[in-house]
Amino acid sequence: MGFLKYEPPGYAERQERWPLLLFLHGAGESGDDPQELLSEGATGCPLVELQKGTAVPVLRDSFVVVAPQTNVGWDAERISAFTDAIASDESQFRIDPSRMYCTGVSMGGYGAWQAGTLGGKFAAIAPVCGAGGVSAASLGSTPVWAFHGANDVVVPVHATDGMVQRLRALRFGGNANAAEGEGA
Repeated sequence: MGFLKYEPPGYAERQERWPLLLFLHGAGESGDDPQELLSEGATGCPLVELQKGTAVPVLRDSFVVVAPQTNVGWDAERISAFTDAIASDESQFRIDPSRMYCTGVSMGGYGAWQAGTLGGKFAAIAPVCGAGGVSAASLGSTPVWAFHGANDVVVPVHATDGMVQRLRALRFGGNANAAEGEGA
């Protein structure tokens, strides 16, 4: 699987393990040329923001960002195998396996939900406009910060709203308002 990688300033000099932000692209960036992940239409993609110099400082200075590319979609098995490879002791990535985070947009948001089912492999997930496809219970205690635009014409916002409601009910004993305004 091809990918793009961003290394923060000081990465080469400091021989330590770094937090990982795994970014999973949407269907529009599917293919076999990872450079397409930097397309004009990939606005908001962490690597695009890093390339343009508009990324938030904590991302720019503190994270290794990796964006793999697929042409067959995202599932938990594919995500797990990829992160196992880049976080292994034999890898040259120097990833801290306790500080891996996953986000993605649309199809990649679906992949981020899938990543959350991997039994704590990810410290947190942040799906963006991702259709569900997983049960709230399968996420265990993985922290979630979900985003979805109300005007999304591809993936209806109710896909995320419903998952957040189910997570709140599961995690807060049916009191969906207990975490109002917070990630589930």
